[in-house]
Amino acid sequence: MSIYAQIAVVLIALIVAAGGGVRVGLKLKQGEWDAARVASTETMQAAQAGAAEAIAKLEVKNVTIRQAVQREVVTKEVFRDCRSGPIALGLLNSAAGASSPATGASDVPGSGGAD
Repeated sequence: MSIYAQIAVVLIALIVAAGGGVRVGLKLKQGEWDAARVASTETMQAAQAGAAEAIAKLEVKNVTIRQAVQREVVTKEVFRDCRSGPIALGLLNSAAGASSPATGASDVPGSGGAD
């Protein structure tokens, strides 16, 4: 047999061996994937069965609760008793749009509409 024929036989043998190795590897990997899928399905079914059992054990009770109503009183501070000096009152009146200064220390113009 010539050297070229021997090289061709060796190359064909290597190609066949590589193809067989790839095929075996794919089968092994597919087996791992299938095992993982079966395990996850079994885990999910076990979890659902456990949840169903827990839900089945629940007891529904209709209970009327009678209790006195508790109320909280919220107080808000009102600043109607706040006294300002004539200078501060004049500034407030000018900011509010009053044309003349206030006559007394407690006079603030009314909040009427514009004429």
